[in-house]
Amino acid sequence: MGRTTVLEQYQRLEAEGVWRPDPEAQRRDVIVSIGEATLTLSDAGERVLTHWSLPALSRVNPGVRPAIYSPGADAPDTLEISDGNMIEAL
Repeated sequence: MGRTTVLEQYQRLEAEGVWRPDPEAQRRDVIVSIGEATLTLSDAGERVLTHWSLPALSRVNPGVRPAIYSPGADAPDTLEISDGNMIEAL
């Protein structure tokens, strides 16, 4: 049995995103994958850059695309996602 995500219909859900570690940092293209309790952001070489807790995740711009997320209310980093399936899952 494979790893499952928070959504039963997906065994693995990945999408492209753009991550900014802090407001002054350069934006980075990342691969976003959703797991049971975390969102993992990796680079093109599949190196994990960060993990975000799904329960702490908040959307900064509800109803607008690309969707912008933050790993918490006081966190400086942001993640932009355009993929509809990933936005719906989050």
